[in-house]
Amino acid sequence: MNRKEEFLSGINANGIVLDIGESTTKASFLGSDHCETIFPSYIGKIDDPKSEKTSYFAEYGLLYQDKKMDIKNAGNGILSNFDVIERLYDYTIDKKFHVESSDTPILFVEPLLTPTSVREKLYELFFEKFDAPAVKLIPASTLACFAYAKHTGISVDCGHGGTRVCPVVEGTSLRSTMQYNNTSMSGRHTDVALLKYLRSILEKDESGDILSSETKVKERIVHSLLPAPFQGAVKREKELKRRKIEEFAEKDEDEESESESSMKSLLSGLIPPRPRLSSLSQAYLSFHISSTLESIKKSHFFTPLSPILTSEQLRQLKMEKGQSSKDKDSSISDTTSEFILPDGTSVEMAPSACVLEGMFNGKYRSLLSPDNPIHSHTIQSMIAHSTHTLPDTLQQQLVGNIFPSGGVCNCRGFSERLAREIPSKFPSVFSPRILSLSAHDLRTVNVLGGCVIGAVSAFQSEWISSVEWSEMGEKALEKKWNG
Repeated sequence: MNRKEEFLSGINANGIVLDIGESTTKASFLGSDHCETIFPSYIGKIDDPKSEKTSYFAEYGLLYQDKKMDIKNAGNGILSNFDVIERLYDYTIDKKFHVESSDTPILFVEPLLTPTSVREKLYELFFEKFDAPAVKLIPASTLACFAYAKHTGISVDCGHGGTRVCPVVEGTSLRSTMQYNNTSMSGRHTDVALLKYLRSILEKDESGDILSSETKVKERIVHSLLPAPFQGAVKREKELKRRKIEEFAEKDEDEESESESSMKSLLSGLIPPRPRLSSLSQAYLSFHISSTLESIKKSHFFTPLSPILTSEQLRQLKMEKGQSSKDKDSSISDTTSEFILPDGTSVEMAPSACVLEGMFNGKYRSLLSPDNPIHSHTIQSMIAHSTHTLPDTLQQQLVGNIFPSGGVCNCRGFSERLAREIPSKFPSVFSPRILSLSAHDLRTVNVLGGCVIGAVSAFQSEWISSVEWSEMGEKALEKKWNG
């Protein structure tokens, strides 16, 4: 009896929970107490017209340099690229877990904004392409609730693609009251601001002057931010050149002209020259620059415990108070910290460039981005708006269990700042509480919830089996709880 037969006969097979996000893919076996794998949600694709063959690359394979490589994710905000989804799942079960798809039930983490048509296509993909014995899609907010060992609360999911706030009542996500922001409150938005700051540093030469052309500025930025394997080739090239120059410098002056010619001849072809931007696809550059920006955010970004002022607000306040420009009146330190870029360039990261303030302070965000004048969208206001149509007794129960998830929530001080901002949005008797999952990466919260619920015996009847799908098709989805 194979695992499919075991599952259909009522035996709980060892399935997996899979969460394909805009930035990273997370997965684990059901019943596990941790997320067992996490890797980029990107697939590289190279079409070879001569051989009519298509090559696919994932994870470390994305470092392969080829100007024909196109790198894509599963979708921005909404899962839409099913070719990427298929490749990511195939990579997960084959390279990460070494299991057969036909023997492995799939609990898939469903993004909250997923349309019905996409949901149906996902079931179709897993059943008909991978021959899965059973499949279940559950909303991310519901699984986050289970990860915190709760059945009612408010999911605050801040990830690369945006921020989504959704109440969960008795294990069911109230999508009708969900609040979301996919533009100014996302990891992608912080990438744009961080890149702008790095540009202000890298656009200058050693003497502090602006580089002569926009092309040179872009080349320096890209070359500085590309990954270590790329930089390794550049460093080896520079070292070889340095050694050869030292060798020829020891020659007599009479041989200077001949030596110079010989040096050029020897250096040519020793190592591939630094690739021009035109030799790498835009998708390749964007993906790897984003990876470097993510490293900076992990090590340097923080959330201040109290609202901070922009430089303009601070200047106006000092003028009103008659303070000198040397007086300090800011809630963040002026002390910079060093970050070494992949090419070895040292940059000083100012606190103002690393602060995650805009998600809690709409006025701060709009002052920094005049083209985005909306002040009202903050995390605390989104939480309040998601519950304001619900009865007071239910609101009180919900705000007592606020559970964060997503990579942005990993930022130092995030939960503490949220705990300070929330009380002003609700009556004092509500006693808002921010839950925590210590020692866990908040990017993996949804997977942890899937590991919990997927191994519960009472949940087994909620799976949609391959038999039900073959007999009823999409109508089978209507008969099952979907969180």
